[in-house]
Amino acid sequence: MFLLLVFLLGVFAFLQKYLFMYVGENLTFDIRNHLYQGIIYKQLSWFDNKNRAPGILSNVLSEDIGYLNGLTTEHLAILMEATLTLIIGVILAMVYTWKMGLVTLGMFPFISLGGVLMSRL
Repeated sequence: MFLLLVFLLGVFAFLQKYLFMYVGENLTFDIRNHLYQGIIYKQLSWFDNKNRAPGILSNVLSEDIGYLNGLTTEHLAILMEATLTLIIGVILAMVYTWKMGLVTLGMFPFISLGGVLMSRL
């Protein structure tokens, strides 16, 4: 039973990482496309500003948008994992001992607040 649990945990961890990578890459691709289309349709005088030099804009497209991928997917993964673990924990506590379930349910807001604060760090 333990080996089956470990195998399922490995499969779900792989699926989680793969799906977040896929979603993050699509997000990065879409943002880069929208930003590039916005840059293409600007008037030529818009590029005269020193902060809008072609090198700076290409750096934004290549590096800064790439950081967005890791930040959004990791933040989302931590938040979803904590929420689902908490919900499953409350359900299991209610099934086995209702007293422990009520204690867990009473701590639900504090645990949620702690998860949100940890994801903000």
